Amino acid sequence: MQEILNRQLVSKNRKYSPDIRTFALTLHFYSAHAYNYLRSKFNNLLPHPETIRRWYLVINGKPGFTQESFEAIRLKVKSEPNPVVVNLVLDEMSLRHLIDYQNGRYYGCVDLGTDLNSDGDENVPARNALVVLAVALNNQWTLPIAYFLINSLKGRERANIVKNSLELLHETGALCYSVTFDGASVNVNMCNELGTNYNLGEKFQPYFFHPCTKERVNSIWDACHMIKLLRNTLEARKTLYNSKGEKIEWTLKNCKN
Repeated sequence: MQEILNRQLVSKNRKYSPDIRTFALTLHFYSAHAYNYLRSKFNNLLPHPETIRRWYLVINGKPGFTQESFEAIRLKVKSEPNPVVVNLVLDEMSLRHLIDYQNGRYYGCVDLGTDLNSDGDENVPARNALVVLAVALNNQWTLPIAYFLINSLKGRERANIVKNSLELLHETGALCYSVTFDGASVNVNMCNELGTNYNLGEKFQPYFFHPCTKERVNSIWDACHMIKLLRNTLEARKTLYNSKGEKIEWTLKNCKN
């Protein structure tokens, strides 16, 4: 609050302090709507969302959005005669719990790329790495554009990651019309926050609208993962029933060998 008041009294154009930078990055990461509301209430003294997106970019392999990846995509767009179309993929990988302290910094803790984890007493071991990939649909390349060391993230926070990914990809000139993820309930909540509706009926809408172009972005559940979940459920329950009440059984009686 003191930093914001000083900015009002001294100059709106001076460089943002580390405290404001950290506060803005953190609030915008967890809720873009809350950040925009607060920014309007403080007479736009907080950084513009476009400035925050630039701050998200990191180098040297640190958690967050990788600047080198977006630069590579931008160069690819300029060199290709046809539009570059990509699919956005989100997935998590389990991590071994280990916290290490080197050169005045803790490693192995939750790190969202917002410079929050500097005090050891507040550090929490990371359980998973949430990775965001850009997969070319009209070419043969896959490029990780971001990763975050997390303990858990709610649907709204994941939705903000997707929005920021789409906005940063849009700045490179690449086109993105789809997002792929596994069938975890938190990912369904993520898509609901973005505007999808998976309830079958007149309001069924398996897509949301791009934050920049307002075009449809299709949300696709990873087919291979969904088949695996169904296989595991059938193996565990042995018997399932479809919507007609017909029995589906896990049995080897029809196998020849």
